[in-house]
Amino acid sequence: VAKGGAVWEGAKTEEELRQAYCESTMLVYPSLYEGFGLPPLEAMACGCPVVCARSGSLPEVCGGAAEYFDPRSEEEMMSVVGLVLGSEERREGLRKAGIARAAEFSWGKMAEETGEIYRRVALGT
Repeated sequence: VAKGGAVWEGAKTEEELRQAYCESTMLVYPSLYEGFGLPPLEAMACGCPVVCARSGSLPEVCGGAAEYFDPRSEEEMMSVVGLVLGSEERREGLRKAGIARAAEFSWGKMAEETGEIYRRVALGT
Protein backbone atom coordinates (compact mmCIF):
# COMPACT_ATOMS: atom_id res chain seq x y z
CA VAL A 1 0.00 0.00 0.00
CA ALA A 2 1.40 3.33 -1.05
CA LYS A 3 1.03 6.40 1.11
CA GLY A 4 -2.64 7.23 0.83
CA GLY A 5 -3.69 4.30 -1.35
CA ALA A 6 -3.07 1.04 -3.14
CA VAL A 7 -0.62 0.45 -5.94
CA TRP A 8 -1.51 -1.03 -9.35
CA GLU A 9 1.61 -2.50 -10.93
CA GLY A 10 0.15 -4.22 -14.00
CA ALA A 11 0.80 -7.76 -15.19
CA LYS A 12 3.33 -9.93 -13.36
CA THR A 13 5.12 -13.18 -14.08
CA GLU A 14 4.24 -16.14 -11.84
CA GLU A 15 7.40 -15.60 -9.78
CA GLU A 16 6.74 -11.84 -9.44
CA LEU A 17 3.17 -12.59 -8.38
CA ARG A 18 4.32 -15.11 -5.78
CA GLN A 19 6.82 -12.60 -4.42
CA ALA A 20 4.15 -9.87 -4.30
CA TYR A 21 1.81 -12.14 -2.33
CA CYS A 22 4.62 -13.07 0.06
CA GLU A 23 5.51 -9.41 0.66
CA SER A 24 1.95 -8.05 0.94
CA THR A 25 0.18 -7.21 4.17
CA MET A 26 -3.03 -8.65 2.71
CA LEU A 27 -4.94 -9.32 -0.49
CA VAL A 28 -8.17 -7.33 -0.81
CA TYR A 29 -10.38 -8.99 -3.42
CA PRO A 30 -13.65 -7.08 -4.05
CA SER A 31 -15.02 -9.26 -6.88
CA LEU A 32 -18.75 -9.07 -7.56
CA TYR A 33 -18.74 -12.50 -9.22
CA GLU A 34 -16.09 -15.17 -9.23
CA GLY A 35 -16.17 -18.48 -11.05
CA PHE A 36 -13.59 -20.09 -8.76
CA GLY A 37 -11.44 -17.54 -6.96
CA LEU A 38 -7.89 -18.55 -7.80
CA PRO A 39 -6.15 -15.28 -6.73
CA PRO A 40 -7.29 -15.54 -3.09
CA LEU A 41 -6.20 -19.18 -3.01
CA GLU A 42 -2.81 -18.28 -4.52
CA ALA A 43 -2.39 -15.55 -1.89
CA MET A 44 -3.29 -17.98 0.90
CA ALA A 45 -0.73 -20.50 -0.36
CA CYS A 46 1.91 -17.77 0.03
CA GLY A 47 0.82 -16.90 3.57
CA CYS A 48 -0.87 -13.66 2.55
CA PRO A 49 -4.00 -12.85 4.59
CA VAL A 50 -7.14 -12.54 2.44
CA VAL A 51 -10.01 -10.08 2.76
CA CYS A 52 -12.56 -10.75 0.04
CA ALA A 53 -16.09 -10.25 -1.16
CA ARG A 54 -18.86 -12.38 0.24
CA SER A 55 -20.01 -13.28 -3.28
CA GLY A 56 -19.81 -15.94 -5.96
CA SER A 57 -17.64 -18.91 -5.12
CA LEU A 58 -15.36 -17.01 -2.74
CA PRO A 59 -16.95 -18.08 0.58
CA GLU A 60 -16.90 -21.72 -0.56
CA VAL A 61 -13.32 -21.55 -1.84
CA CYS A 62 -11.85 -19.53 1.03
CA GLY A 63 -13.96 -21.01 3.82
CA GLY A 64 -13.03 -19.78 7.28
CA ALA A 65 -9.56 -18.71 6.14
CA ALA A 66 -10.60 -15.22 4.96
CA GLU A 67 -12.43 -12.17 6.25
CA TYR A 68 -15.46 -11.17 4.16
CA PHE A 69 -17.36 -8.02 3.19
CA ASP A 70 -20.30 -7.06 1.00
CA PRO A 71 -18.67 -6.08 -2.32
CA ARG A 72 -21.30 -3.39 -2.86
CA SER A 73 -20.51 -1.67 0.43
CA GLU A 74 -17.39 0.49 0.44
CA GLU A 75 -17.95 1.17 4.13
CA GLU A 76 -18.05 -2.53 5.04
CA MET A 77 -14.98 -3.24 2.92
CA MET A 78 -13.02 -0.45 4.60
CA SER A 79 -14.18 -1.60 8.03
CA VAL A 80 -13.01 -5.19 7.47
CA VAL A 81 -9.72 -4.04 5.91
CA GLY A 82 -9.20 -1.79 8.94
CA LEU A 83 -9.84 -4.66 11.35
CA VAL A 84 -7.26 -6.84 9.63
CA LEU A 85 -4.70 -4.04 9.24
CA GLY A 86 -5.10 -3.14 12.90
CA SER A 87 -4.46 -6.60 14.31
CA GLU A 88 -1.26 -8.56 13.81
CA GLU A 89 -2.91 -11.42 15.71
CA ARG A 90 -5.81 -11.49 13.22
CA ARG A 91 -3.40 -11.38 10.25
CA GLU A 92 -1.34 -14.22 11.72
CA GLY A 93 -4.50 -16.30 12.21
CA LEU A 94 -5.50 -15.65 8.60
CA ARG A 95 -1.98 -16.56 7.41
CA LYS A 96 -2.05 -19.92 9.16
CA ALA A 97 -5.64 -20.71 8.19
CA GLY A 98 -4.97 -19.66 4.59
CA ILE A 99 -1.94 -21.90 4.18
CA ALA A 100 -3.96 -24.85 5.51
CA ARG A 101 -6.94 -24.02 3.29
CA ALA A 102 -4.82 -23.67 0.14
CA ALA A 103 -3.25 -27.07 0.82
CA GLU A 104 -6.72 -28.60 0.40
CA PHE A 105 -6.73 -27.55 -3.27
CA SER A 106 -3.65 -29.28 -4.70
CA TRP A 107 -3.80 -30.50 -8.31
CA GLY A 108 -3.10 -34.03 -7.09
CA LYS A 109 -6.03 -33.95 -4.69
CA MET A 110 -8.35 -32.55 -7.37
CA ALA A 111 -7.28 -35.32 -9.78
CA GLU A 112 -7.94 -37.99 -7.13
CA GLU A 113 -11.39 -36.60 -6.32
CA THR A 114 -12.33 -36.32 -10.01
CA GLY A 115 -11.14 -39.89 -10.60
CA GLU A 116 -13.26 -41.09 -7.68
CA ILE A 117 -16.35 -39.40 -9.14
CA TYR A 118 -15.75 -41.10 -12.50
CA ARG A 119 -15.23 -44.45 -10.75
CA ARG A 120 -18.53 -44.15 -8.86
CA VAL A 121 -20.40 -43.12 -12.01
CA ALA A 122 -18.91 -46.06 -13.93
CA LEU A 123 -19.87 -48.49 -11.16
CA GLY A 124 -23.29 -46.92 -10.68
CA THR A 125 -22.70 -46.27 -6.97
